[in-house]
Amino acid sequence: AHRIYLLLLARFVYISTFKMQRAILRSIPGNLTGVASLRMGFNASYKRWMGSSANENLIDVSNDDQFKSLLDDSTKSGQLVLVDFTAKWCGPCRMIAPTYERLSSQNPSVLFLKVDIDNEKLESTVNEHNITGVPTFVYYKNGRRVECFSGARAQMLEDLIVKHK
Repeated sequence: AHRIYLLLLARFVYISTFKMQRAILRSIPGNLTGVASLRMGFNASYKRWMGSSANENLIDVSNDDQFKSLLDDSTKSGQLVLVDFTAKWCGPCRMIAPTYERLSSQNPSVLFLKVDIDNEKLESTVNEHNITGVPTFVYYKNGRRVECFSGARAQMLEDLIVKHK
C-alpha cells in the first residue's frame, strides 16, 4: 500500500487542477511520512490562490450586473480598467496570477477585474467579449475597449498599463 501512495505522491506534481490534487491528498493516509506537511503546504497555496485579494482595486467579479456596474463607474471617473478573463483549470492563468496581483498593488489608480469564464453568472460578459482562450486581458479607458491580448505575457501586461494609464 505504501508503494502505491508514494507513486501517487510522485505523480502529484504533474496534476494541474487543485480539485484533483485535493482528492488525491484526501485519499492518502495521514500517518505516512511527509503527507501531513504536504497537505498543509497544499492547503495554504490553495487558499492563497482561491482567496480574495487584499487590494481594493483587484476585484473578483461575481456576475454580469457587477461587471457592467464596475465598468460604468470607471467610465464616469476615466479610470483605466484591466480585465483578466481567467479559468481555475488554466495553467498559464495560474502562472500569471501573482504578476496580476503585484501590478494591482503597484497601480492603485487602475481597476483590476478578474472574470472566471466558467462562472455561469458571467456567461453574458464572456460571450460579449468573444473569449476564445485564457488568459485574455482587456483594457478599457473611458468606457471603451482600447487593447486586448491573450496569453500569459507579463511584460506586455505591464507595458500596456503604462501606455494607457
